[in-house]
Amino acid sequence: MTQDNVSQYHNPLIQFPHIINLNVGGFIFTTRLATIRKYPDTMLGAMFSGRYPIQKDKDGNYFIDRDGTHFRHLLNFLRDKRCLPPTDVAPEVMKEAMFFGIGQLEKRMKLYKCLFADFVIWESVRRNIEDYYKIKEHMVAITCQVHLEKGKIPPGLVLMEIVIEEDVTFQDYERQYKRTEQRNQLIHKHFVTVRAKTYDHALNVRSCFHHDLSKDGYKFVIISLHPSYLDPDTEQYTHRPLMIFNVMNLLFKFEW
Repeated sequence: MTQDNVSQYHNPLIQFPHIINLNVGGFIFTTRLATIRKYPDTMLGAMFSGRYPIQKDKDGNYFIDRDGTHFRHLLNFLRDKRCLPPTDVAPEVMKEAMFFGIGQLEKRMKLYKCLFADFVIWESVRRNIEDYYKIKEHMVAITCQVHLEKGKIPPGLVLMEIVIEEDVTFQDYERQYKRTEQRNQLIHKHFVTVRAKTYDHALNVRSCFHHDLSKDGYKFVIISLHPSYLDPDTEQYTHRPLMIFNVMNLLFKFEW
């Protein structure tokens, strides 16, 4: 074994002082090394494990390139797990806890009334939708492209086809699709497909996209259409035979 290989396997851990000064995006914090290392599986625990070098600023503070506005709430929880952030900053602190991988704080904060719906209920729906975030981004990109092509601000139309894996009864068809006879001629690039295991799951998919797009600030209406399929020759949507009810078609009409 060469000298280089020997040094590779015997590289000593970096030593840190017992009291740590941190510069988090310009905010200065002082805490104990033991506090930072309280949960070794977090980003902070890994950073100060001694396995990785950490840059310092000109004053010798260990530098973390992150907005430090809410970092004190993370430190307070690491110092005492009973110290939870106030509800008025809960969404911002939750993002920081997720970024730094402090799962213990995430778990406690998910029980906040203001966070429970988004981080528990809706997140369980998102996890059951394949490529959820990619589909949502694609829908927004479609509407933006329409505006660029038209040179004005028309409504952006996106057809979402939710394919339901289970057999859907005629009653489900009546409940969901008999509201409107409106049909729309949409070419393939204005079309996204989502798969759902059950009819109720499909309704949750619809509600989840509505919730998240609204939260992102987009204004739109959702129009439920009759079951249909894309004719590959005409690139137009045509009614399916009435015996098939396993597709939920939703027209998202974005307004700018």
